[in-house]
Amino acid sequence: MRPRVGEVIRSFVRALTGLGRSSLAADHSEVGDEIPTVEAFDTQLRRMANHRQDTTTPLVAGSLQLVTLASLKDELGGSWPGFAERWRLIAGEEIQKELGPFDFFTNQDDSTFVVCFADLSVTEARAKAARTSQRIRTRLISEMPHASGRISVDRFVGEIDGGTVLDNGVPPAEALVSSLMKIRREADEASRLQRVASLREVRVLFQPAWDVRRSRSDMNRCLLHPLSGSAAMAQLQALTDKEELVDAVAHLDCLLFAGAMQCLHSALAQRGAKPDLVVPVHFSTLSGAGSSQDEYLVLLEMIPAHYQRYLSLEIHGVPASAEVFELLDVLDRVEPSVRRALLQLSPRDPRVGTHMDSVLWGLSIDLSKWRDSPAILQSWLPSYSRETTSKGLKTVAHGANSLGMAQAARNAGFDYICGSAIHLTSDAPKAPTFLNPLIGWELVSGEGKRRAQRQSSGNRG
Repeated sequence: MRPRVGEVIRSFVRALTGLGRSSLAADHSEVGDEIPTVEAFDTQLRRMANHRQDTTTPLVAGSLQLVTLASLKDELGGSWPGFAERWRLIAGEEIQKELGPFDFFTNQDDSTFVVCFADLSVTEARAKAARTSQRIRTRLISEMPHASGRISVDRFVGEIDGGTVLDNGVPPAEALVSSLMKIRREADEASRLQRVASLREVRVLFQPAWDVRRSRSDMNRCLLHPLSGSAAMAQLQALTDKEELVDAVAHLDCLLFAGAMQCLHSALAQRGAKPDLVVPVHFSTLSGAGSSQDEYLVLLEMIPAHYQRYLSLEIHGVPASAEVFELLDVLDRVEPSVRRALLQLSPRDPRVGTHMDSVLWGLSIDLSKWRDSPAILQSWLPSYSRETTSKGLKTVAHGANSLGMAQAARNAGFDYICGSAIHLTSDAPKAPTFLNPLIGWELVSGEGKRRAQRQSSGNRG
C-alpha cells in the first residue's frame, strides 16, 4: 500500500515542529510582536485614507493569502496549529523585507495578510507582492517539500478609494479587505468573459492514434489548431513572472479542454461507434492552486458521467524534480472524472519503470522533440517500451511526423502511434475504424510481403 499524501505531510510537519507546539509558540513569541496588530493597522490606514481623500489619490493595497487552506487543515489534523504558526511567522518575515519606510501591514486572519503601500504605483506594488509571495512559498516548501502541490500563496494588488474604508460601519482593515475582494471578483469576471470570447476563436484539431496490434484507430489525441497555438505561444513567451506563466498555461489548458468537450458532445449525438479522446494537460495545471488551475478542476468535475467513459488525460510537462508521490497525488485528483490517464515521460526518465497503483493507463512520449537526434531516440525507445509494458501499462508515441519516427516507435513495440506520418489531423474526432497506414501496410500486413515477393519473381523472369 502506498502512503496517502496526507500521511506524508503530517510526518513532515511533525519533523518540522521538532519539540512540538511549545517550540513553535516560543519562536512566535520572539517575532510575533513585530507583526502589527489589526488595531495599529486600522489607525495607520485611517490616517492614510484621510490624507488620500484630501489629495484625491487612491490607496494602493494588496493581500497575500495561503490558499487550499481547508484541504491542508484536513490533511494535517492535529499538526495544523504548528503549520499555521509557521506560515504566519515566515509570511511576516518576508513581507517586512519588502516594506518601504512608510508601508504597513497586518495579519488579517489565519490565512491572510494585508499590506498598504505608501509610495508605490500599482505596477511596482504588484511586482513587490509577486516577489514576496514567491519567497514565502519557497521557504514553506523547503521545510515541507512533500506538500509542494498543496501550498500556494495567492496575491492581489489594487487601487482603492480612501473613502471606502472610512465611516462605513466596519473597521478599516475589514473594509479594505472587502474592497480588495470586490475588485478581485470584478477582475476574475472580466477574465472569465475574456476566456469565453477566446473559446470562440480557439480551434481544436484531432489526430487519430494507430492501434498497432489491432490495425485500428479508436482514440483521438486533441491539439490546438496551429493558428490558435502559435498565438497562444506568443502570449506565453511574453510573460516573465512564473506564477503568471503557470496561470496562462492553465488558462490555455481550460480552452483546449472546453473545446474538446464541445466536439465530444457533437460526436456523442451522432449514430455509430463513439471515439475516445485524449486531452493533453500540463502537470502544473493539475498540481497548482491558482484561479485557472482551480477552474480546470471544476471543469473536470462538471463532466457528465456518460462523457467520462470516452475521456482520457495526457499529463505532460512533468518536472524532473517531481517525486512519485506528487505524480500519484495528481492522478488521484483526476481519477473521479476520467476513464484513464497517461503520463508523458522522456525515454531516460528514471520514473519510467516505477509502479503506480492508480488510474494511470500508460506512458507517452513526444517523438517530435527528438527529431534532431533520431539515432539516440531509436536506441532508447525499446527499453522505454519494455519497462513500461512490464508494469502493465500501455505505450503511446505521438509526434510521429516522419516515416522514420513512426517506424522506430513501431519497431520498439509501442502500442499506439500518432502523427502526420500515421494520419492527418481533422476538425472532428474520427470514429473507431480500421486503420493500416503506409508503415503498417509495408511492415505488418501479409499482403505487403506477398506483393514484395511477386515483384521479386517478376524481376527474375
